[in-house]
Amino acid sequence: RSGPDIDGCMSTIRYKSLMKHYRSLVPMAQEWPKPMFDPTPADGAVGSHAVAARDAERSFRKLALRISEAAELVPVTSLPDKS
Repeated sequence: RSGPDIDGCMSTIRYKSLMKHYRSLVPMAQEWPKPMFDPTPADGAVGSHAVAARDAERSFRKLALRISEAAELVPVTSLPDKS
């Protein structure tokens, strides 16, 4: 769920949303010398962990885009693809 939450006192709009916790990736990522978005099968990310890593990357990219737009940092249409 997400949507604007109007605060009448300060005339600001705040957005509330829920994001998946990706709990299964955190312990694994703590052992990797890289972000939890970049695991390989050699790191132990196979099957559902590999899918969770891809989903986490998409979720965090979307979150970063929304924060950037809300903060009016730069006119962003999308984030660069991972190379």
